[in-house]
Amino acid sequence: MAIVETPIKSTETLQTLPIPRPSDSAYQPPSRDTQLPHLQVLVREKASLMKKLTEENRYLHTQVERLEERMESEIKRSDAMIQQMQAASEESSKRAQAIIMHLNQQIERQAERIEILQESQGFSGAIRQTVRQLKSSILRKPLPAGPKYGYEA
Repeated sequence: MAIVETPIKSTETLQTLPIPRPSDSAYQPPSRDTQLPHLQVLVREKASLMKKLTEENRYLHTQVERLEERMESEIKRSDAMIQQMQAASEESSKRAQAIIMHLNQQIERQAERIEILQESQGFSGAIRQTVRQLKSSILRKPLPAGPKYGYEA
């Protein structure tokens, strides 16, 4: 007689039922009276196991749905954050560009002022040089003879 074991995990203890095979030498067809209660117990155990597995399947399905919902909400949240970061980056770029343009304008104005100052300093240098030349030419010339103005000694 061959023994078939079915590995079923359940809270109830399962019985191992020997299943007779016609090839066994000691094969005797089981009587209906002895086999029927064993089969009924086995059917109840299988039904209980199916019920438990169905409940576990529902639970797992619910968990999968919850995870999918969480993933969707996380994706939406991360997409919103990415959009906010892109908007902030664009705004920052615009501000930086405006600052750069403002600084360029200031540099151009300063360059113009420096150029004007250099030109005016060049003119004042030329004027100073002309004044010096006039002074030296005046000092080199003798004073004209004539009435003296002012105090007489």
